Amino acid sequence: MLSSVETGVKFMMPRDEIEMIVHQLWCDIFHLSQISIDTNIFTIGGHSLLLIQLYHQYKTMFCLENKILAISDLFRNPTIIDHAQLIHQSSGIEQQHFQNSWSSLHLIKGK
Repeated sequence: MLSSVETGVKFMMPRDEIEMIVHQLWCDIFHLSQISIDTNIFTIGGHSLLLIQLYHQYKTMFCLENKILAISDLFRNPTIIDHAQLIHQSSGIEQQHFQNSWSSLHLIKGK
């Protein structure tokens, strides 16, 4: 296999912790040592069953069991960058919802 230097293709490495974890999951599933984070999963042999497997791993690894993450979003956004962003958003949505639910609570000391 030719390296990215030999082929002239730019290889993008993970930039944060979530991208690193997603990258490792993809490498494990595809039995590859490296995958550029902007690679479309379907161009490297990905299919619906692999995306379902990743979906369940994401839910477990990132504690997203009760958080919003739709499998259809993974299909529409098929790169490591996209999946990491969806995980960030899913975590943030739940956190924002929690904060909003308490923001209007006001306690008044004895009257």
